[in-house]
Amino acid sequence: MSVSAQHKGTLMAVAWIAVFTAFWGLIERLGMGIAETYHFSQIVFMRYAVHLLFLLLICVLMGIRAPLKTARPAAQWARGLCMWLMPMSFIVVVTVQSGANLWAMFWTMPLFVALLAGLALGERQSLFIWVLLISGFLAMCLVLGADPTRISPTTFFPVVGGLSFATYVVLSRSLRDEALLTGLFYTGLFPMLAMMPFALHTWQAIQMGDVIRIVAIGLVGLASLYCLDRALVHVSATWIAPLLFGAVVSELLIEFLRSETFPAISQVSGSLMLLGVASVLIGSTLIRKDSHGDAKRH
Repeated sequence: MSVSAQHKGTLMAVAWIAVFTAFWGLIERLGMGIAETYHFSQIVFMRYAVHLLFLLLICVLMGIRAPLKTARPAAQWARGLCMWLMPMSFIVVVTVQSGANLWAMFWTMPLFVALLAGLALGERQSLFIWVLLISGFLAMCLVLGADPTRISPTTFFPVVGGLSFATYVVLSRSLRDEALLTGLFYTGLFPMLAMMPFALHTWQAIQMGDVIRIVAIGLVGLASLYCLDRALVHVSATWIAPLLFGAVVSELLIEFLRSETFPAISQVSGSLMLLGVASVLIGSTLIRKDSHGDAKRH
């Protein structure tokens, strides 16, 4: 087996996750750009409506007649439930209280990914991975300017959001043998239907000037979930978990490009720490595969 073949799965996963984290930051920026005009429930509903309409268009063009056909309907619906719970927890948080500390608690999510992957999928856990995860969490707090020791009753909601998305990641790994199109249909269908009553209650007429932005939110959101699914085909959910913190750096970079305001030293330091976490994880994995390859040849 060539060196490139040994590393292909890992490098493909890294590439897909890099695009996923970039899209994450872009979705956040696009969503906040119209949040003064539309309630978040309407934004989420419109996102998944675009998501589903685009998938239906693909089905028509490709002649796919049964996009919802699955051997594991319970797991697919559960994935959709997770993608409704996550934005709902965010909506509750911004309605009651906002701030860096609360948003930081959502980013317990990568730790939940590793924990759930070990419990539900039997993925091997190592001290090395947990050191990287804790280091990543602390670096994320620097980027957000958060103090994780300051806990309040409202902390419960972002933690639920983080746990929901972590469950989505683990379910995506467990469903990697099913068609990606099927999974993305369920991912969009449940949150759209569940969010509809809340969206209709707060509905504002869509302005023509916002149509392109709304479509972009839906399409970029769909593309981001596609990238995550593709990454989870190649590597375990546990391995991907430390890389998910990269979304925080993506948000910071997009905000810098938008405002042209240079980040604080603590934010730069935290971002460099997260880059270091990712580099150590990727580098150690590639070196270990090289070592295994050499051992097999001997």
